Amino acid sequence: MADITEEFHDLQAIVRGFGRDWNHARFLYLRFDEADEGRAFLNYIGKPTSIEHRQAAAQGELLWNIAFTRHGLVNLDISPDVLGGFPEDFKQGMATRAEDNGDTGDSHPDNWEGFWLDRGIDAWIGLYGNDPGLLLARQAEWQHEIEDNDWDVLITGTQLAAGLRVGDTAVYLDDAESQPPPDTLVEHFGFNDGVTSPAVYGIWDNQHPTPSLTRVAGNGKFEAGRWEPLAAGEFVFGHVDEINEIPIAPNPQLLAHNGTFMVYRKLHQNVDAFREYLTSLAGNRFSPDYIASKMVGRRRDGSNFVDPYRTNNFLFNFDRDGRRCPLGAHIRRANPRDTLDFETRLVNRHRILRRS
Repeated sequence: MADITEEFHDLQAIVRGFGRDWNHARFLYLRFDEADEGRAFLNYIGKPTSIEHRQAAAQGELLWNIAFTRHGLVNLDISPDVLGGFPEDFKQGMATRAEDNGDTGDSHPDNWEGFWLDRGIDAWIGLYGNDPGLLLARQAEWQHEIEDNDWDVLITGTQLAAGLRVGDTAVYLDDAESQPPPDTLVEHFGFNDGVTSPAVYGIWDNQHPTPSLTRVAGNGKFEAGRWEPLAAGEFVFGHVDEINEIPIAPNPQLLAHNGTFMVYRKLHQNVDAFREYLTSLAGNRFSPDYIASKMVGRRRDGSNFVDPYRTNNFLFNFDRDGRRCPLGAHIRRANPRDTLDFETRLVNRHRILRRS
């Protein structure tokens, strides 16, 4: 079995992430109504950006990745024997599993954007770059090719997904010292985004080709007194996982090897309601920013309450009662670290690579 570091040419770059040099994105949602014409379109757009390509890419170059739904594989005429090897969650899709996923009320599938309705979408494509015009140009090029060839391929929806940057508008409420540094990517509530993500063997670890980008400490697993990267098989098919097994994957191997499952979710953050809630809680004793930071477990600049001098290289064993970082804080829920009594074995098997 090949080491994952030798297979970067075959891994989509989204597994590693695109980084802050590619801070604009445009998502395309497609349907294939005729299998041969859908395949012709995929042949035309070519191979998606690999990790290998991403590492060599020049700033300003357009990068892209792709993912398929079960409907997409069916409409591309993939064999039923192959489709039968996928997990039930994937085959059912999000709309069918709405109640299990908490998609009720305003979040019910009936209220989703139009291109998700009826039979949904067949494929998602993410275009990434630092020039929004370049993304629009690529979309227009593909649309032109579809029309010229009269392919039964529909781009049913598009969305911008640009990263928010700290600029002239302050994102803090009342504490200037908690403002994230200039030119920082932030999420909508004003917190430094992308501070932590699992360190995966060969991808984000001490074997990484660029040592300055390694970030195992605090992002991997803590065992025998030291941090180690997580096994690649926890995220990518065809590689050993945390129990030293290669997980069962759909057949044939050519389809699944170096692939992964992506869950696409669009969340609504009500910034005004969040700020009003913080102000009501703070009263005269605390600042709204302090309450917000305690809820998240980090200040807006990304520093934490357990060890403010280390971004991620910390454990919760010195704060088991939650006096510094509340037990219900977001960072404890996202990664309990050593909070659980059976070390980190279960925690290591439930990590997520988030790409916002």
